[in-house]
Amino acid sequence: MEGKFWKVSLKKSVDEETGIGYIHKPLQQPHPPIAVPGTSPNSPSMRMAGRRGFQPFGHCLIAGNVLADTWNTYESAAREAGRQPRRADWKVARSIFLADSTAEAKRLARSNSLGKNFEYIGRLCDKLGGRRMYKRDQAMSDADCNLDYLMGEQIIAGSPDEVLRRLLGLIEETGPFGTLVLMSYDWDDKQRWLHSMELFAREVMPKLQKAVCA
Repeated sequence: MEGKFWKVSLKKSVDEETGIGYIHKPLQQPHPPIAVPGTSPNSPSMRMAGRRGFQPFGHCLIAGNVLADTWNTYESAAREAGRQPRRADWKVARSIFLADSTAEAKRLARSNSLGKNFEYIGRLCDKLGGRRMYKRDQAMSDADCNLDYLMGEQIIAGSPDEVLRRLLGLIEETGPFGTLVLMSYDWDDKQRWLHSMELFAREVMPKLQKAVCA
């Protein structure tokens, strides 16, 4: 490949004796599971994943009802392809921040790296045609997809009890899934992020597991 700034020759970077430079096939057979994220209603990515037997991955940037739609799209495509979809394979990512009180958690999440991340992505969307990915209702205006809206939808911030309530509400809307993926953000305040993770692990997850497995 000869570009304007870089010239890359695969032949020069391959050593046949050591195997360096090759893209090796996975040792694990069958290959490790491949998960595909979906970010829109009637997601083409979810249709492709369902047909090919890849695992569905619920993106952290989408609203709960869109998340539910991605599973429905995936499930339909899988069944049409003669595959048996399993909710246990569904991974759902959420942006979660905990503090000792809900008021404190919301105040911090609005201004720390979590809130700043969503605002940054919102500005990128503004340049690329709009904030469709954030919307619960596609008739919403982009201006309404602000941090106030996000705090009640994509961002889950609160005390352990409030976070548990929000997660159970999400599961009620989407149906069960196999794995909850906690999104990671820069530790702009290390101690508060560590405290959030500790509350999540020690107080939220045991109660959530008990509630969904009851």
